[in-house]
Amino acid sequence: MIYFVIIILLAPQFGAFPICDNLVHKVPGRAPPRRVKRIVEDSTTKVLTTLQDVKDIVLQEIKQTDKERDSVVENVKESIDHLRQTIDSIAHALDNLGIQRLPQDCQDLHHSGRYEDGVYTIFPNNNENDPVRARCDMEPGRGWTVMLDRHPHKDQVHFNRKWNNYRDGFGNPKGEHWLGLESLHWITQRSPQLLRIDLEDWDGNQAWAEYKGLWIETETSKYALHIGDYDGNAGDCLQYHNGQSFSTYDQDNDDWEDNCASSRKGGFWYKSCHYTNPTGVLTTKKDYTLGMIWFRWKSNITLKKILFKIRPE
Repeated sequence: MIYFVIIILLAPQFGAFPICDNLVHKVPGRAPPRRVKRIVEDSTTKVLTTLQDVKDIVLQEIKQTDKERDSVVENVKESIDHLRQTIDSIAHALDNLGIQRLPQDCQDLHHSGRYEDGVYTIFPNNNENDPVRARCDMEPGRGWTVMLDRHPHKDQVHFNRKWNNYRDGFGNPKGEHWLGLESLHWITQRSPQLLRIDLEDWDGNQAWAEYKGLWIETETSKYALHIGDYDGNAGDCLQYHNGQSFSTYDQDNDDWEDNCASSRKGGFWYKSCHYTNPTGVLTTKKDYTLGMIWFRWKSNITLKKILFKIRPE
């Protein structure tokens, strides 16, 4: 009985791979369409998921039917061997397609055995010709990709910049920096992200906020922001900005009759204008709407540190 359950589970996975092989042979010597690459990558994920499902089912059944253990184990071994052969064929297909298994974010780096915090090279769009330097905060089982870091630093970075700067990223990942909207788009379109925001005021008090379902649209859509449910103790300041296009002083995409980015001295998903201004002026503690603020926590009192980082949900 268990053997047939396993075969039923695995059969759809095996049936998908000849399709991929046919697609590979149809595009010799040139890069395949992105859709074909996605099919192969999705198939790989399904195989690995199925392997885990098989393991769970078999372990559960073995506990219930000790008398069939030997038969079950033998059948499972055959199924796993079949899976391994299939995975090898996928790897070969990926080579033929020219797909490179590059780390696209800090989570990928963590999975590859990089467990130390630090600055690493990632490839958000999976293109070896577009490397991006990113800071990774590593925790057990996960890797956070830092998208924004603001804090007092000897090499202070100003954030009142042009659209192209915010698109491509700027600053030093070891200090103050902005990862880049294009990188954020590629990372978040790959899978929904959890956004973590850490705040600290000039008296040493700290607060945090988290948002599920972060994803950023394309440049054509002005890198519009999308977020889901909120959690934390800092108060929800981002829902006000949800759905907004990004704005800089040279690209006014906000809802205000004037230019929020120019007025607030930063680049952000301004509306009319903001409940938080993490790219505003970094200044000492004072009531200052142009500064780095998180209104639901400290109203318009400027903050000392703001950190935005993301990881897959």
